[in-house]
Amino acid sequence: MFHRRLRLALIAFTALWLLSVGGAHAGEWFQDGRIGAGIDLIHERGTPMVSAALYPASLMAWNDNFGVGLTYPIGPRVGWNAGLGGILVRREDGNVGTRLNFLLRLSYCGEKLCLSFAHISHGSGIGIRDDAANSGLNFLFLEYRYR
Repeated sequence: MFHRRLRLALIAFTALWLLSVGGAHAGEWFQDGRIGAGIDLIHERGTPMVSAALYPASLMAWNDNFGVGLTYPIGPRVGWNAGLGGILVRREDGNVGTRLNFLLRLSYCGEKLCLSFAHISHGSGIGIRDDAANSGLNFLFLEYRYR
């Protein structure tokens, strides 16, 4: 019961946070569109993945699973930038132990290409669903900026 309440509190906090800062960044949001492909680097080494994004929203697919994420953008369009948020995945497995997970993204972008890294995990090490398997996913991918 505690884990369910903690997850609901995190979801509510994230939603309120995104709504509260949305007004300040509304003109910047949904301006950066990218498509990409890459691989997992650590736990499922070599697993291919594809992504499509109109940041801060993104879709990532790997193996027979996929997730829809929302991240808060940090940094400029060109150069180092990041995103912090969450991703809702279709299916739980040994890599993603819950349907709702943290999504961390780090990119280095030029005008048309970005080298990006994404980490997906529910954070069992910080007390969220310690009973669920969670090795996490760590994708390194190249993205083409279409917008």
